[in-house]
Amino acid sequence: LEEIERRRDSKGGYPSAYSDYLNEIRAHLSQHFLSLDTGLKKSLDRVKYLVLEVLIGKAHLGGITEAQGSDFLGELANLLPDQILDGQPSRLKFGFQMLSEFQLSYRGTIQHRIRQCLNGLTPDRTDLHLSGKSPNAEQIKSNLESLHAAAVFQCETALEDFLCEPSQAAFAIVEEFLDRVLRAEAVKDEWQIFLYQERASIWPKEFELLGERSRVRQEWLEAVEQATNLNQQELMSLFK
Repeated sequence: LEEIERRRDSKGGYPSAYSDYLNEIRAHLSQHFLSLDTGLKKSLDRVKYLVLEVLIGKAHLGGITEAQGSDFLGELANLLPDQILDGQPSRLKFGFQMLSEFQLSYRGTIQHRIRQCLNGLTPDRTDLHLSGKSPNAEQIKSNLESLHAAAVFQCETALEDFLCEPSQAAFAIVEEFLDRVLRAEAVKDEWQIFLYQERASIWPKEFELLGERSRVRQEWLEAVEQATNLNQQELMSLFK
């Protein structure tokens, strides 16, 4: 209460002190929700990693780029040409770009709902005003406690309603990604062309073995040619 009295003195009255406290409490409370950005990003990254496990572990695309984690999707999208089939925008490129660039953020999903829950802590919007005749520090303290408790309850309710939305959004973007890269018309043709072009990166061991066989075969052919030439020279010398 003494702090409220000091604030009243510095602000020139109880109403100004009350408005000042409302703004501070609202700003303090809203700041805590900004950390939801980190949680939403981690939640979506886990889903993207599941996709990466399939792309790298099953489809053997890990050798195409040195990028790791969610950066892999963006790098792969950059490597894909704008057109794989002549005259047609690449369906594969669009699919990988879409998944790579998709983000979940506090500001884009639930911030507007949280701000609505904080209206009671906004001086121009609050329903709990000071009595016009004789406001005092005790009334300010009581009002602030009531408004803070109401705001926290409303925010918790909004968050509970929101809990399932990030997973639903992640599921939807993965389904959309699969439609673009697996189910779209002519996308199989794009995969065949792309995999053929990147075959040495996708199957390096197989191509290394093939290269070794080719090298051995070339050395064998050269040895046979040398032996043949030598035999011809020796044969010619016999008839001189």
